[in-house]
Amino acid sequence: MRLLVVAALLIGAAGCAVAPPKFTESDVAQARQFPEAERLYNQLQGELAADASSANAQTYRSMLARLGSRLATLRTEEVRSAVDEARLDSGAVPAATLDSIAPEVAEMRAWDSEVWRMVAGEMASERERTETLLDRARSRLERASPENEPVLWVENLESIAELSGAPEEQRRADLGREAAVNAALDGARTSLRVRDYPAAMRRTQQALALQPESTTALELQRQARAGMMAGRLTAALEAGDIVQAETVFDEIREQDWSPAARRQFDTPISLLGEYYAASLYDMLETRRYERAYRGLSNLRELDAWLDRDFDRTLDFLGAINYTLQAIPGFVGDGDRNYNWLNPTGGSLSGAIQVGIWESLYEDDAPLDLAGGAFSATGLDASGEMLLQTAFDAVNGVTGALDYTALDPARALLLISDTRQDVIVGDMSATVPAPAPAALMLAGLALLARRRAGPG
Repeated sequence: MRLLVVAALLIGAAGCAVAPPKFTESDVAQARQFPEAERLYNQLQGELAADASSANAQTYRSMLARLGSRLATLRTEEVRSAVDEARLDSGAVPAATLDSIAPEVAEMRAWDSEVWRMVAGEMASERERTETLLDRARSRLERASPENEPVLWVENLESIAELSGAPEEQRRADLGREAAVNAALDGARTSLRVRDYPAAMRRTQQALALQPESTTALELQRQARAGMMAGRLTAALEAGDIVQAETVFDEIREQDWSPAARRQFDTPISLLGEYYAASLYDMLETRRYERAYRGLSNLRELDAWLDRDFDRTLDFLGAINYTLQAIPGFVGDGDRNYNWLNPTGGSLSGAIQVGIWESLYEDDAPLDLAGGAFSATGLDASGEMLLQTAFDAVNGVTGALDYTALDPARALLLISDTRQDVIVGDMSATVPAPAPAALMLAGLALLARRRAGPG
């Protein structure tokens, strides 16, 4: 009987032999990378969940602990790498990056609580730094004025967008930059209209600081700089410092200006030309020939720089030269270049001045004193006849007098916004060196208003 019981126990013990484990230490050793370690960790958890009291449970728990530490270490490296990659120049990490990392850090708690506490503390410090900088940027934004301090205002908008990492904040910053640039450009245009060139320069600098590639800002800045240099030229002229005026003009000529910027110089450069024209007679009478010749040369440079277009006036003066030459008894120059400077009598002189106004201020309509942009009455018969003959020639009337337009090298047109306009005849065009006879000049003062107001 006893033998049977012992045999039964032995048979039962043999039937309850411990099953071999599914996972071994070798599996743990091979799971060095995060995906393999995480997969093995989850499989071990599944085994324990299925039978927490199995003979292999304790071994699996030991494996889980080692794998958890490994996963926490690998995750720590990933988190720190992501933080360092997102770190801004300010040293802070965008709040959006910290938000995206937070779930990954929280997952570490189940793997290794000590490592989790360490990394969670690091992330808390990072968030505190970011929030501090955000609070400062928001405070500065509230104090900054988008009208008076657009660059600082936009910088704070973009700092908030950068620190927050939020798309809506970035859109706000982009719209703010665009609005600030447009406001600066509008301010520059307004300042240019009222000739406040320093303010225009300041506004263009603001626009360029926000949008360096803005061609509009660069052009407005050129106009502002031109206005400031024109002011220097005007100040030198008003002070009678012609040497300084010439120095400023040399600076102006050395730079590249847009058409709109060049217009800023029209009045002061014309005033400089008026000075040369007015002082030439005095220079000749006092035998300052070299100075006079230089003044005449400068007149030519001024006229070339201003690039005045007065072709119709040159046509008219050429027609006048030929018309006067045809008058019996008129004594003029043989080349018919300067007859317009030597009319016989005040009536012809006045008629020529009126004709010059008509040719300057009339649009594309035929030259005619009866109407159009310019009209005049009260000329005597000789003056009317002179003008009608010249007008018919310029207008191409059949059978009209043949003529040749005045050579532009023999006349200079000086236009001023504040003084009378002047046409100067230059008799030195064919003379290579200064000489008293070669420097004879004469001018007709054009007591004319500009296109908007002759009548």
